[in-house]
Amino acid sequence: MFKNPGGKLKGLAKVVFWLELILFILTGLIVIIAGISGSEISINMPGVYSTRMSPVVSIVAGILIIAFGIFMAWLSTISLYAFGTLVESNEKILQIVGSRRPAAAAPQAAPAPAAAPAAAPAAAQPAAYTLPQNTAGKCPYCGTATTPGMKFCTLCGKALQ
Repeated sequence: MFKNPGGKLKGLAKVVFWLELILFILTGLIVIIAGISGSEISINMPGVYSTRMSPVVSIVAGILIIAFGIFMAWLSTISLYAFGTLVESNEKILQIVGSRRPAAAAPQAAPAPAAAPAAAPAAAQPAAYTLPQNTAGKCPYCGTATTPGMKFCTLCGKALQ
């Protein structure tokens, strides 16, 4: 379900575009055919009566509906398609950045306990995690060149100091 969301958004945008396009083309053709055949076009609203359109007016109205529909179908789906493209690009960037990160060090097994002395020493505290120092002008995680005073790497985003 959550694999390739950018591609799914782009696919949805294409489907919505074609459905809207078909809807507007059919509506325009119905108006053109109704006007040419002399059929009444009625709107069921209080105070609005049925009317007959001349063939010229129906053709112009049908063409305008189709043209407006094509534009609206494009306009309504372009932002969804663009967002899908943005999501796909973001996923590719995350894959590239993620592949450049060094692998996490495997945890070391605790040494086997020695024979207990007569007086029990204080429990050994795990070593506190310290950040590698940036002494060579490079990020200690990914190797990107850095300048003095930088707090974060511009490539991997890890803290430098």
